[in-house]
Amino acid sequence: MVTNDLIRKDFGIMMNLIKRQCAKLEHCDTKCPITPKQGVILGFISKQIGAGNDVFQKDIEKEFNLRRSTASEILALMEKNNIIKREQLNNDARMKKIVLDSKAVQILQQIKKDSDTITDLAFEGISESEKEQLEKILQKVISNLEDK
Repeated sequence: MVTNDLIRKDFGIMMNLIKRQCAKLEHCDTKCPITPKQGVILGFISKQIGAGNDVFQKDIEKEFNLRRSTASEILALMEKNNIIKREQLNNDARMKKIVLDSKAVQILQQIKKDSDTITDLAFEGISESEKEQLEKILQKVISNLEDK
């Protein structure tokens, strides 16, 4: 029987192992001014811009279920580190569109490479149907936790 304690323990072990694999990557000793959360947000911004959409802080809040203050802090740090810029719209000075800075492209390439490496390793020997099942379970867990 799978208990809550076992799930928590296994989840913790998995997170530690992912961190260890990240540390083994070639560039781990270089200073990258980005956290894993910022990396996911950066990927979202890039994907939206690539699809021709403008991106605003409210979009990040909604996509990642973040409070306004949390999203603001994350974006401020990314802006300070020259990863993004926030530009005012001509027709509404309150709205600031998020755009990628030149440093973002290099960071995104490294994140993609590292993410693919770790994902390939983590899912070695796991079938497509098992991956689909895992995704469904994770979506249910997220749904259970949202707004409760």
